Amino acid sequence: QIEKNKKDIHDYMDVYEKDWQEYQSLGMHADKEDEVAAHWQAFKTQTDRMLDLCLAGDQKGALDIYNHDGIMAIIAWDDTMRPMREGIQQEAATLNEENSESVANAVKGMLVETLIALVVLGLLAWAVTQSIVKPLGKMMADCKRLGDGDFRDEGVHTDEERADEFGAMAREIADMRTHLGKMFQKTSDSAEHIAAASEELTASSQQSAQASTQVAQSVQQASNAVVNQQKGIDVSTESVGNVW
Repeated sequence: QIEKNKKDIHDYMDVYEKDWQEYQSLGMHADKEDEVAAHWQAFKTQTDRMLDLCLAGDQKGALDIYNHDGIMAIIAWDDTMRPMREGIQQEAATLNEENSESVANAVKGMLVETLIALVVLGLLAWAVTQSIVKPLGKMMADCKRLGDGDFRDEGVHTDEERADEFGAMAREIADMRTHLGKMFQKTSDSAEHIAAASEELTASSQQSAQASTQVAQSVQQASNAVVNQQKGIDVSTESVGNVW
């Protein structure tokens, strides 16, 4: 049991020394560190003496060391550790407060950055939407003009200089408007030529009708003359018959 107790005590001492080394590795220093280390070393020495005497069966000797040197070493170590503990606790509280303030500032900064990012993203989304909606609106207006039969280039504003798909579509619509305009211009010219030819044909038809009327009148006059001549021959024949 004494061996087990000795091992437990040494394990506790090892944990304390490990924690102390970790504290020093943080670069943190407190007042009277040397005194704390000296009292701790004295406490370890007295403890090892008491444990060795217990293992040797000298319980009275171990108790005498504990009542004199051991108690004094523990009290001295605790007295020097108490203000250090309070200072470390105060320092930890200050550090915790600073960390809390830093976290709060970081949260505020993140919120501001998030809001700025959302605004920037909103503006970017609006710009991208406008870059899509505006050319589509212009092309829809151009298509409506084409559907209404207006193939003029005046007043047409397209984004033909764009290098993306909207620019390609705008150029295709412009080419279609130009080709349709030329085709309908040719159709209009052809219709005008046909109308002029029809007028000339109508005039010729009227002249032909007038000539036909005149011919018919001449034929009628000739027919009347033949009839009159026939009547004269009949009268002459009848007169000759009467004479004979």
